[in-house]
Formats: sequence, C-alpha cells, structure tokens
Amino acid sequence: FPLPLAIRYINGAVFADIGNAWDRSDQVGGLPLPRKVYAGVGFGCRMDLGMFILRYDRGWPLDVGEVFASHGKPPPGPPVNYFSLGAEF
Repeated sequence: FPLPLAIRYINGAVFADIGNAWDRSDQVGGLPLPRKVYAGVGFGCRMDLGMFILRYDRGWPLDVGEVFASHGKPPPGPPVNYFSLGAEF
C-alpha cells in the first residue's frame, strides 16, 4: 500500500490427505472397506530456486475414527516436519 512490496518466487500450500490400504480380509458387510482410515492435515511453503524448488511442510497425523468419536475435535498427533529439494509434481 505505501510501498510497492513484492515477494516473488515464494508460495504457500495447505493440504489434507486421507486414505488407507486394505486386502480381501479387510471387509465390512461384504464390502472391501478398511476398518481404520487415516488422515493428515498441514501447511507448507515453496521457494523457487531456479532449477529446484525448496519445500517445507508441517503436517499432523489424524485417526479419522478418533475424530468422529471425539465429536469433531481432532486429537492431532505430534507435528511432522518435511524439508525437500526437488521439482513440484
């Protein structure tokens, strides 16, 4: 507003991931559904360094069953920090 300030080549990210893997023995009512579903939520920062992208992410693991059992108040696990250097995909 008073000064032209531009922070170029720095971006942010917010993410959520949910999933699980199962096999034929993991069924509910004859349907191949996992008994436990896991999730993770977090945020991150990306910095373009020309040939590479420096990435920092901080995420919290969640157990979806515990989230529903606690009436929507997720008991997050300890945060996990990720640093990586590479291309965005």
